[in-house]
Amino acid sequence: MRVLFWTDWFLPSIGGVEVFSARLLPALVRKGYEITVVAGHHRAGLPEQFDCDGVDVRRFWFHPALAANDVGGVAQMLAQVSALKRAVAPQLIHLNTLGPSVLFHLESMRRSRVPVLL
Repeated sequence: MRVLFWTDWFLPSIGGVEVFSARLLPALVRKGYEITVVAGHHRAGLPEQFDCDGVDVRRFWFHPALAANDVGGVAQMLAQVSALKRAVAPQLIHLNTLGPSVLFHLESMRRSRVPVLL
């Protein structure tokens, strides 16, 4: 099963969701799941895409675009998320946040209907 795991922050940030994700997602990969993480990008120097114990992690600059009221940046992030959803073709989207990045999921959801677990 292909799962898109959506969270505002991911490793190396440390918090409850980050620690939970770091343990859960590699275990799911070992069980045969294909996991792609969509996470917010929060500081320069972190890779846009990387592998974390078999988990494909993608970072997006959601928060800066929203905070700056950057309509072009928001449109660019939305296009990138939509393209990722098409490429991954997830069978389930697991939202592990209620933060501002969910706006991008909701807007891109109009183009693809996939079951969502919150």
